[in-house]
Amino acid sequence: MSKPFLFVLMFFMFRLNGIAQSPTNASSGKQLISSSVDKSNEKKITPPTEVAASDGEYRDHILVTWAEGLKSTKYRVYRALSDSISLMKPVGDKWISNVWIYDQQGLVAGVEYYYRVKARVGTEESAFSQADIGYIPAPRPIAAPRDTLITRDSIPADTLKRGGN
Repeated sequence: MSKPFLFVLMFFMFRLNGIAQSPTNASSGKQLISSSVDKSNEKKITPPTEVAASDGEYRDHILVTWAEGLKSTKYRVYRALSDSISLMKPVGDKWISNVWIYDQQGLVAGVEYYYRVKARVGTEESAFSQADIGYIPAPRPIAAPRDTLITRDSIPADTLKRGGN
């Protein structure tokens, strides 16, 4: 006989021998074949990566994006004024399927916000992602164009305050 054939034959004999020696049900005498699967080696849900929050590109919102986590189906974005995980609060009240979100809730111009994302499959959640900072720009001061001469005559009379003499 060839070596590959002997190997295959020995493999099936070993498998049959393992089944023959499996435990039996005391009441029926039937062999019990374990259907449990060892899941200890399965990977846990990984947090999303590549979290990026916009840095002043938009005046009315912060765009937060991320790369999908392993096996993830839903995501939730969190925000805080510092990098402390204990201070993170969810942005919105729902888990979402897409990998971006516009944050418009109570933002203050010029303030830096720290963003983190969690992933979820079923009821199992990942740890927090790495943080990224985002902000909306502070309003720009209005300035007169260069080389513009502003005189009393160029300002409408009703906008001037007159002193009391």
